Amino acid sequence: MRYARRFPEAAQWEYAQVARLNAWLRLGLWRQMMVGATRFGDGYGWGAVGLALLVFGGARGARHLLFGAITVIVVQLAYNIIKRVLVRARPCDSFPLAYLPVRMPDAFSFPSGHTATAFAMAIIIGHFSALLWPGALLLATLVGVSRLALGAHFPSDVAAGMILGCLCAALCLAFY
Repeated sequence: MRYARRFPEAAQWEYAQVARLNAWLRLGLWRQMMVGATRFGDGYGWGAVGLALLVFGGARGARHLLFGAITVIVVQLAYNIIKRVLVRARPCDSFPLAYLPVRMPDAFSFPSGHTATAFAMAIIIGHFSALLWPGALLLATLVGVSRLALGAHFPSDVAAGMILGCLCAALCLAFY
């Protein structure tokens, strides 16, 4: 497959932050938390949240589930296109890291799809319930940090994923 252009390399401080967070994976609890957060962000966790909205949220919950699903589709389309246009290697493929406990879904780093989806879902959940929004935001942040610690993304990838997820959620909620 041909790609439009190669994205600029990450800054030195980004390499240092990824290496620092990755080194903490030697601590078993930290490693389990980071792998768990990434697994949640794989989609299983958001599926469980959607099921809870459907079961406990009534008609409003079902409507939010529909908008959440549409938002996830929009986010997935957007970040997959961007990843293939702005090609950037993942940290784990760019320099040696001490711990690599998960397989990467693809070879592209920018932007973070896990983080984009997590923040999009946090916005949708926050729209459904202001009470649930802080927890959803904390969970989305944990997913983003896990992508750094596991060597999947650089900080700028995670920041871009966060912005992309929020924009896609705002776009979808404009039609709510």
